[in-house]
Amino acid sequence: RGALDGGEDGLDALRRLASDAPRVLASGGWLVLEVGAGQATDTARLLEAAGLRDVATVRDLAGIERVVKGRKS
Repeated sequence: RGALDGGEDGLDALRRLASDAPRVLASGGWLVLEVGAGQATDTARLLEAAGLRDVATVRDLAGIERVVKGRKS
């Protein structure tokens, strides 16, 4: 169920990953996430709120922002 139900906004799992990232990533380590269409902006905000740096999105071949990445300082 956890893999299929992302909560009301579809971001529950991404929220958990973002909040855990500073604790589990090595200094300079990257969190790279593939997200659903329309989720990139909200996911980038989650990574920034968690304290990750160099947060950016990458578009797929269809031009959709599909990957969000952030680095632990």
